Amino acid sequence: MLRNECGYKGAQPYWDWTLDTPASNFANSPVFDALTGFGGNGPFLPTDPNSFFPPVPGRTGGGCVETGPFAGIPDLVHLGPSASVTYDPQCLKRDFSPYFAARYLGMNQTQLTLSQPDFGWFARIVEGGPDYELSGVHGGGHYGVGGSLGQMGNLYLSPVDPIFWLHHANLDRVWWSWQKLNLSVRLTDISGPVQMMDYAGPNVTLAYPLSVGVSGADVTVEEVMNVKACGAGGVLCYDYDKVYRLL
Repeated sequence: MLRNECGYKGAQPYWDWTLDTPASNFANSPVFDALTGFGGNGPFLPTDPNSFFPPVPGRTGGGCVETGPFAGIPDLVHLGPSASVTYDPQCLKRDFSPYFAARYLGMNQTQLTLSQPDFGWFARIVEGGPDYELSGVHGGGHYGVGGSLGQMGNLYLSPVDPIFWLHHANLDRVWWSWQKLNLSVRLTDISGPVQMMDYAGPNVTLAYPLSVGVSGADVTVEEVMNVKACGAGGVLCYDYDKVYRLL
């Protein structure tokens, strides 16, 4: 849509979180800079002791962001909590966990992800498990920024934080990096559960349909397996300036 409807010719940013570990580096990352980045953390707020979910280990914030371009906007977020679509104006909240980010966003976890032999295992390592102690790089970004009380840590609301899009761009870059390690084979290597974490259920196939609603035409998984493909062979037409390598 940016290319075809808005005439945008520029690049898309990604957040290389491997540059922001160990934990002492996290909050000082340029991506959180108040002037040139997306702003930082919120003030510390306690979690609900009666919540079904335990607090994210190492969480340090939870309140409205205090610096950067999204600070001081009381109605920046319009949905929630959770899956509710009722109009609910609120501020953008972050709940940094430098500990969690360092544990799951470092180069060691990225290398573990890249070393997987097939997509099924690659996806499992990216996603991890339902427990905080079994996370992967995907959850590392969400809970490292969103913690327990920030929108990035919320399954339904995470896209309201602009960091979401940079995080997912880098997840895509990790996938392309993994594909390029054996490109001829991995351009058709797909599997994984149709329903999240349902590893006993049906698997995704190349023919599986993908819909982005009004944002574009429906496509199949096969049409988005190659990020560089254009026209009849695919729909994405982009590349990355650099990829991760196995060390």
